[in-house]
Amino acid sequence: IEALVQTSTGDRNTCEHWPIEIQEISEKLNHSFKERDQVIYSQVARGVIHDIRTLLQSLQVATDLATEKQSEDRLHNLLQVSKSKLPSLLGIITTALDGSREITVKPEPHDLIQTLQKSIETNKTLSLSKKIEIQCQNNPSSAIIAHDPIQLERVFTNILKNAIEAVELEKSEPKTVRVSFDHANNGLAKISIEDNGHGLPTKPDSVFRLLKSTKPHGSGLGLLVSKKIIEAHGGSLTALHSQ
Repeated sequence: IEALVQTSTGDRNTCEHWPIEIQEISEKLNHSFKERDQVIYSQVARGVIHDIRTLLQSLQVATDLATEKQSEDRLHNLLQVSKSKLPSLLGIITTALDGSREITVKPEPHDLIQTLQKSIETNKTLSLSKKIEIQCQNNPSSAIIAHDPIQLERVFTNILKNAIEAVELEKSEPKTVRVSFDHANNGLAKISIEDNGHGLPTKPDSVFRLLKSTKPHGSGLGLLVSKKIIEAHGGSLTALHSQ
């Protein structure tokens, strides 16, 4: 049975001395695993390509406008769009790669509030355009805690973006995303990001599975990678039903 499993996953070839029936089962299982892998790859690729295409369209429009009429305002707009979107493109590609490998973090003493605030600023344009308020509660002016600011900013940015997109579809007002911070004395911190959107599935932790996404083009990579980054810091990322 162990050898049969290994042939199914492509780790070894079918043995010629096996009975014909076992060889047929092995070939069918191997074919089934290949089809499954192709489906998974296609799902992930579609999600990643969709996100990249959205950002490229913004860059293309800004470039076309600047080319059409090279005014100072339009060139400045192109520069701003490029500075904003190109790092996001790199982030999406990095996230796609990180979904299949171990995450490396370099924790050093940094201001965790500043890292969190950078993520809020990154999402501010999106939240304002959708008339969604990001509220900060109990947040101190600073909190020096050992962490990797680049990696944790990825986490906060991704979760805030998910919260904004969840609230966007709601008809009720006001649409709110709430960020609260609880700093313990032993060098630990608890950050909660809560929204008044449509809510999580019956089993909230299922959102951390690959290909599990409530978004039409979602691959589930964002939350999966976010969880890996938090765990690489020795922490935990959990999903709960809002009170």
